[in-house]
Amino acid sequence: MFRFWPIIFYCIVLWCNTDIIIPTFLLMGISKKIMLFTIPLLATIELWYQFFFWGWLVSMIGELESFRKARKELKKEGFLDRWVLDGIIRVYGNVINPENCTRRRIKKYGILAVWTAGLNPIPGLPTRGPCAAFLGVFKSKKEFIHLVFANLIHVMYMIYALNWILDR
Repeated sequence: MFRFWPIIFYCIVLWCNTDIIIPTFLLMGISKKIMLFTIPLLATIELWYQFFFWGWLVSMIGELESFRKARKELKKEGFLDRWVLDGIIRVYGNVINPENCTRRRIKKYGILAVWTAGLNPIPGLPTRGPCAAFLGVFKSKKEFIHLVFANLIHVMYMIYALNWILDR
């Protein structure tokens, strides 16, 4: 199981999602200056790790599926198996599916689709994560750099917008 350490770290890194940390920091009363320094850093780390993770998963998916199948047959399933491993395997299957919406948009519109995903202002609507997963699986470094910059702009305007809304 130790060879699957990136999965455990992935579960931790997902909590650096801007949709979670910006409102949390605002409710905790953390100043805008501190947020403008820490949240873009955390959001960038989250995206970089997702890119690494999904690229790593390509080489490990067969072993991970075999491990999951063996655990199921031995009836030694737990939280990690049912929620995390099944979820990761399902997302991977969606990413490589040619009918996947994110995949189709990126193939059709290229960097414009990546910027649109990165700048998405609707909290809770997953666009940056699936985009990072797709770019990581297919090792699209150039497009990923664009996603990082779009995400940085997204973080800045979300900090200011949510700060403005909560200050009213």
